[in-house]
Amino acid sequence: MKKHFLVWILCLISFGLHAQKSDQAKIILNKVEAVLKKAGGIRASFDGSSKGLLLMNEEKFYLNCNGIQTWYNGKTQWSYIADSEEVNISNPTLEELQSINPYILMQTYKKGYKYQYHGTKNINGRKGYEIELIPQEQSSFSSIILFISESYLPLNIKIISDSQEPFEFKITSYQQHQRLSDKTFEFDIKQYPQVEIIDLR
Repeated sequence: MKKHFLVWILCLISFGLHAQKSDQAKIILNKVEAVLKKAGGIRASFDGSSKGLLLMNEEKFYLNCNGIQTWYNGKTQWSYIADSEEVNISNPTLEELQSINPYILMQTYKKGYKYQYHGTKNINGRKGYEIELIPQEQSSFSSIILFISESYLPLNIKIISDSQEPFEFKITSYQQHQRLSDKTFEFDIKQYPQVEIIDLR
């Protein structure tokens, strides 16, 4: 009887610690979301698995990475592939958006994710918080590791898949309050007169 009681106590302690870590992760993620909302237009350069430029204002973004430019105006996405001179037009799902622009996770983590706080870490001389996001439903990735600065900015995002090498997104420069017009997030066909349009909507 005493043995079962001890097991029960250990289970309660374990559950309590897990809940605390989950609560701490949620507090940090909520602060990140608030900081990004106040940031207005964002300009971020990154390297890691890929190197490129991200412009973002709320759900809208422009991404230039690996010879592909992507514009998203909140509904429609244009992906221009320089090598083949074609642009694909689509209305992407939330999961597709997250795989293209990991910053979207900062706005959508409340939908379909469990989160776990792994404490403070030091990466490349920068101190911050590590949080793991785990999809609650079947997904193309198994987890996402976020490294958040002490000022609540996402500095490193690692997407882990069971079938592929991890994709890592490291912020090298970050500017807030950038003036970005709506046209920044829409494909301008006048700039690419020879492009082949492939409409996937």
